[in-house]
Amino acid sequence: MMKPMSPPLPRPCLAQPVTVLAKTGSHNIGLEDMSGQAERDPYTLLMNLKAALTLLLAVEELGALTEDGVDVPEEVVDVVAGGEVIIQHQTVRYDIMPLSPISRHRLNGVKRKVLVLDLDETLIHSHHDGVMNRTVRPGTPPDFILKITIDRHPVRFFVYKRPHVDFFLDVVCQWYELVIFTASMEIYGAAVADKLDNTKGILKRRFYRQHCTLEYGSYTKDLSSVHNDLSSVIILDNSPGAYRSYPDNAIPIKSWFADPSDTCLLSLLPMLDALRFTADVRSVLSRNLHLHRL
Repeated sequence: MMKPMSPPLPRPCLAQPVTVLAKTGSHNIGLEDMSGQAERDPYTLLMNLKAALTLLLAVEELGALTEDGVDVPEEVVDVVAGGEVIIQHQTVRYDIMPLSPISRHRLNGVKRKVLVLDLDETLIHSHHDGVMNRTVRPGTPPDFILKITIDRHPVRFFVYKRPHVDFFLDVVCQWYELVIFTASMEIYGAAVADKLDNTKGILKRRFYRQHCTLEYGSYTKDLSSVHNDLSSVIILDNSPGAYRSYPDNAIPIKSWFADPSDTCLLSLLPMLDALRFTADVRSVLSRNLHLHRL
């Protein structure tokens, strides 16, 4: 007796509001309501499209399987009122595979790149004694506390790591020379960098406020002081003013304060993986000028 055919799943399109929850090992990737994300953060939207399309294609494959009479577990795909599709427990991996001979030959033919990383609101968020932090949910414990003396006054900084920052650093340190460039005071920035480095020796080169230039009320960062060949330098910074002189070398990232579901660092891995193979990073990054909101 033939098994009854299950009704086919509706095939979603990007015009519909789509919520995707995926997992990369212990690292979650969440893409929410992409129809509204374009206005809020077009860069992250573009970076997430690849992952979203992969998952949507998986839904179509599941629908085809269903048409052939294969049951799909309810926990895998849920279709709710209004045409919204929620995909749960679909595994998306960004595996670091050994390079093929062709890729290794290509990588050996270009210079090793430098990735310049900002700290506050890019990799971490912090507040200090006496300041009420309205962006952090009350009761949320910091990842670490720094005790620093500034002008002979002891100050405690409560520091929160951006989600997936440790995983991000562990991956990109294999691809790039990492450099910390922060507009913060050295006594604070060095302590934060030490915690992120965690004795791994991946954040040895550091630049602080004294290496910045104060322009129009904000600090700018001179990338030529980091490396004399700007074709090999990338800066990741939440503040467009920090790289106003080097927009062709910049990757914009939205400021992070407390959102535990943030996945911006994970979303950047495919792009950073690809950029290391380029002869000049500016040939790619210069196309993002409209996203910097300078």
